[in-house]
Amino acid sequence: MTTSTTSQISNHLSPVGIEIAIHRHEGSGPEVLLIHGIGSSSADFNPVIAQMRGFCQPITIDLRGHSASGQ
Repeated sequence: MTTSTTSQISNHLSPVGIEIAIHRHEGSGPEVLLIHGIGSSSADFNPVIAQMRGFCQPITIDLRGHSASGQ
């Protein structure tokens, strides 16, 4: 598998003071939200982002307490 080198825009939402990392990847078609499992991160989706860009706009997040999101 290869890692995606797609353009991405990263944002942070802060509901109730906790930062949640959101990564929007360029693509065509509808937006699709990818949510990782426990003990994982949005980086787990990097190998498939390039293929998904052909038919959707992938959005990945880091859930609370994971990777770039706050506790």
